[in-house]
Amino acid sequence: MATSEPFVDSLWEMIEKTTHYINTTHIPILGEWSLRSIFQIGLIWYLVIKLSTRGTQLEEYRKRLQNAEAQIQRDEESRKEVSEIASDLKGMLEEKSGMLENDHELASMVKKVDGISLATATAQQKDISKSISSSSGPKMTISQLYIYPIKSLRGCSLPSATLTKEGFSYDRKFMLLRIRDPNSKWGSYQNMHISEFPEMALFHTSIKDSTLHVTYHAPSSSSQTPVSPHPTLTIDLSPSTLSHLPEISITMHKSPMTAYDMGSTYNNWFSQYFKYPVLLAYAGPNRRLVLGNLPGQPATYTPPTRPLLQKIPLLNSLLPIPKSPSIIFNDCAPYLIITQSSCDDVTSRLPSPTPKMDITKFRANIIISGSPRPYDEDYWGGLTFSSDSNSPKEILLTANCGRCVSLNVDHETGTPAPKEKEVLKLLMKDRRVDDGMKYSPIFGRYGFLGNGDVCEGKMLKVGDAVQVSRRNGERTRFCRFILSFLPLMIQQPQLPKPS
Repeated sequence: MATSEPFVDSLWEMIEKTTHYINTTHIPILGEWSLRSIFQIGLIWYLVIKLSTRGTQLEEYRKRLQNAEAQIQRDEESRKEVSEIASDLKGMLEEKSGMLENDHELASMVKKVDGISLATATAQQKDISKSISSSSGPKMTISQLYIYPIKSLRGCSLPSATLTKEGFSYDRKFMLLRIRDPNSKWGSYQNMHISEFPEMALFHTSIKDSTLHVTYHAPSSSSQTPVSPHPTLTIDLSPSTLSHLPEISITMHKSPMTAYDMGSTYNNWFSQYFKYPVLLAYAGPNRRLVLGNLPGQPATYTPPTRPLLQKIPLLNSLLPIPKSPSIIFNDCAPYLIITQSSCDDVTSRLPSPTPKMDITKFRANIIISGSPRPYDEDYWGGLTFSSDSNSPKEILLTANCGRCVSLNVDHETGTPAPKEKEVLKLLMKDRRVDDGMKYSPIFGRYGFLGNGDVCEGKMLKVGDAVQVSRRNGERTRFCRFILSFLPLMIQQPQLPKPS
């Protein structure tokens, strides 16, 4: 049987040779007919699967070819248009040059236009595409960078920040816990978040010489005097000795980790302002797993092996199961990215004469200016950051950030804002756009470092150029806890015991 496909011909030849071998060889186990039939059926199924796969690949290549041809056609039209403009301009200058033959400057211009026309006619495809893309749309840049050394306290604005797989250096390395009654059925500690403890907004932070400075600001409407004669607390951002610190267990969003109790000096300082016992926890080298569908892969990526397979030890050792990314005290991901244009949209919704929206309430790490429209980031799958001095860095955007009542906190008073100024309610009208969080308005995107090994330790700076490296056809769907318990049964970040 001859076909136009060499692959098919070779496979049929193999079937015929194998069949001949079976016919001329005595095989007593199943009988000649049975074994021959089984073997032929198996080969035919193999052929069908192979042809099906090849058909899918050919269709994909055909689509790529069509897209490439369309791009070449657009570039060719652009090149012709530029050539025509250059030719018209040259003709005009030659006409003027004929009238003013002694005008050397005009003659020089004619030569320059000749050069433009020649360069345009011989330009390479890549250069044309680059010029077209660079001239279209607004330029996006990093306008602000923030870290939050102590979770839910005020953040630190930085001119530059160091990238790591777990987020910017020093971001959310510390966390406050409310100490419960020892007999409480809810456990010994309660994680403190600004949504539940709005007075956390009264604590300001700054960094100087690898030291964190925390200052309590009394509410603006209060005549309260500082409780402590030294209202600023200093904390070493990287405590060197941890062996003498008590270990505690913390669970955030069903993902557990171990942390360290920083001790009475720090705990008492915070407790005097909160008016109840508080503990300052430090992550140290410990990490917790990212659960659900957030880990850093493009939104269109589907791993070949799901967490269910990790439950089977044999498959766990044989199949290429990627390790789950880890984070510290971040809620869901190492990075949170928002845009200034979306924040401006929120400002337009506020009742007059309310001042513009305080962008720090969104608690983002990276704020981008120059986005073409509000909420365009809903469809971003990845961003590339570049500057003149550094190679490009990519952050993959994998999930939407669903918002909570923390947006309603008045940062000046440390209390919930009046009803008419509740930002969350204003966003509820049209920003509940993620089926995975039907009752939460979306603002911002969660991100993971793209090529972590390459980008680890690189810097981002205010003013760096930003480009959308991946764009999704539709919004991603948030799914935090899908099979989330399985990775916890299989793996925990293995870290050395600190000294």
